[in-house]
Amino acid sequence: MDVDVSALLPGALILAGAKRTMLAKVGDSVRTLVVGSSHGDFGFDPHHCPGAFNLCCRSQDLKHSFHLYRRLAGELKNLDTVVVVYSVFSPGNDLEKSPSEREIAVALNELFGLGIEYSDDYLRVLSGVMAGKNDALEVEMEDGYYGFLPTYGKGYMPEAYWEGRVQGHLRLSRVDDGIVYLRQMIALAQDLGHRLLVLIPPARSDYTATCMASTDNVFESLYQVLDELGIDKAQSVLNLFNDPRFADSDFGDSDHLLPSGAGAVTLSTAVKDALDRMPTGPISSRP
Repeated sequence: MDVDVSALLPGALILAGAKRTMLAKVGDSVRTLVVGSSHGDFGFDPHHCPGAFNLCCRSQDLKHSFHLYRRLAGELKNLDTVVVVYSVFSPGNDLEKSPSEREIAVALNELFGLGIEYSDDYLRVLSGVMAGKNDALEVEMEDGYYGFLPTYGKGYMPEAYWEGRVQGHLRLSRVDDGIVYLRQMIALAQDLGHRLLVLIPPARSDYTATCMASTDNVFESLYQVLDELGIDKAQSVLNLFNDPRFADSDFGDSDHLLPSGAGAVTLSTAVKDALDRMPTGPISSRP
């Protein structure tokens, strides 16, 4: 089988390589690992949440978030908290099935040694071709800080596309294929005695209004899982989705914060404040 890769793969390797390079240098000081999609990659700035590392990336689904946490939990010796960025599309997002994004999965798998095996022929062949080729890859970014790269890989969706984008996200919100990995992440955090915070990122007012007009509870599947597991939602969820602290001018498009703007500061500070309020020890259950 021929391997015809798109221009996405080199960019994904650079981004993941830069984050891996930074993590290797600061790993002993990392107490909080932040995983999840581009909403976290754009919006979470560890300058405002000391000891946190931003391991989010474009289209990262719950499966890869779980595997990144699982892979690094034993390596980061001072880790005690995981933050998972949970977006509207998270329940049904499957990175490996995305025709335009799936190569990101191979980049993450290769650079972080996730041990994921593929059923898809293209991904299996690509993974085999790449195996071991990037072990020594080091990527230095001058403005990088604890995984946060405010100027690299930060493209925005054209304004004309936002309504179709939100409808696509809503369709994925009604699927629950990815929820199994959230359950596994919670179970792993409990086994390791780690805290876990689910971060629901903000979006522009027209995006949130469209979502809320479509359904009474955009994040129903998330809250159902937490209820089933007896998790204290007040302590374990930071819901910024329709938070009035975020202005439309804080966003570069319908749902991505400007990394160097006031919104990223607000989000990152809110995460710090939420973690400061959380008790130590494993993810909290209801009393």
